[in-house]
Amino acid sequence: MKQETIAMAAQDLTRLKIVETLRQLMIKAELWRPIRQRKPRVYQQRQRRERFGELIQADGSSS
Repeated sequence: MKQETIAMAAQDLTRLKIVETLRQLMIKAELWRPIRQRKPRVYQQRQRRERFGELIQADGSSS
C-alpha cells in the first residue's frame, strides 16, 4: 500500500514538472503570459440610474 502511494506521488510530481516546463517554454516563446503580466480587461461603463436602486425591466419575448 505504501509503495503504491509513493508511486502515485512520484507520478504527480513528474506531471507537475512537465506542466511547469511546458509553461516556462511557452512564456519564453511569448505564447503564454503570467496573470500579473496580462493587460487588464476593459469593461464598458454602464449608464447610471437617476434614483438609487432604480432598475430596468426587460422583456425577453420576441413579439
